[in-house]
Amino acid sequence: MKLIRPTDVTDAILSSSSVAETEHPAWDAPTIYAKGDKVIREHQRFESLQDANSGHDPLLDDRKVPVWWVYLGPTNAWAMFDQSVGSSTVGTGEIVIVLTPGAIDALVILDTDAELVTAEMTVDGTVVYSQTQSTNAGGQAITDAWTYFFEPIGIRSSLRFLDIPAYGDGVLTVTLLGADAGGPVGCGTLGIGRQLDMGTTEAGVKLGGNDFSKVREDDYGNITIDERPFARTLQGQSLIDTSEADAMYQAVVAQRAKASIWIVEGQYDTLTVFGFMRTFEFSFASENVSYFSWTLRSLT
Repeated sequence: MKLIRPTDVTDAILSSSSVAETEHPAWDAPTIYAKGDKVIREHQRFESLQDANSGHDPLLDDRKVPVWWVYLGPTNAWAMFDQSVGSSTVGTGEIVIVLTPGAIDALVILDTDAELVTAEMTVDGTVVYSQTQSTNAGGQAITDAWTYFFEPIGIRSSLRFLDIPAYGDGVLTVTLLGADAGGPVGCGTLGIGRQLDMGTTEAGVKLGGNDFSKVREDDYGNITIDERPFARTLQGQSLIDTSEADAMYQAVVAQRAKASIWIVEGQYDTLTVFGFMRTFEFSFASENVSYFSWTLRSLT
């Protein structure tokens, strides 16, 4: 099991993106906006709720009870960096992201329909790391009849690059290539950060979910369903070295109330969660071996 402590992607870290931020014009304080006008403010989209809307900063409006601006979500270019698994960045043919992330050693791609993802790090113009992964379950792109008929078929939606060298001055280029050069390619989450080993996951992990949809039944038995977001839940136990328990406990507490990436088992998409640890417990079984029990919940 691994914990990825994410690095927040800011303007200082995102050097460039092939996805343009062109949905709406940037908010301008002197401009007088009409009801229904849309703007971008710090990579977030807002819609005006009133006519004669001027000088009201969208970032200062109450999200729960908005007066002047209602929040619509992140821009397309920044959706892959927001704290949600329900939004995604969509490009045409490919998405190319260039980051100056500092000393990170992990990259995780979640909820993507790309066929190939390449991560390349350079330092002073020299390539120090380059790896390409395929979302084909067999591990390679389907490029010929042999692969199609004889290799394992299936598509993964998440990929993990966990051997990136931690250079403080490295430049990381991530390329997501779609199956169709003229078609859409999307990515729900692009996460970077430092990884921490959280022990060996034992067999018997429980996978479940919380559905926040509302089901209403009237007096005649008719059902009305309001579909709402869904969150994955994972429950299990990891075997750890007792000597590492203190450091692990401190790491978990430090991530309390923060969204993190938890890789319970890298072979399965469903066992990688972008979310938080709901409950945890350390059991000191012996001088050498202890147990770490946990419950995870994904973001919606």
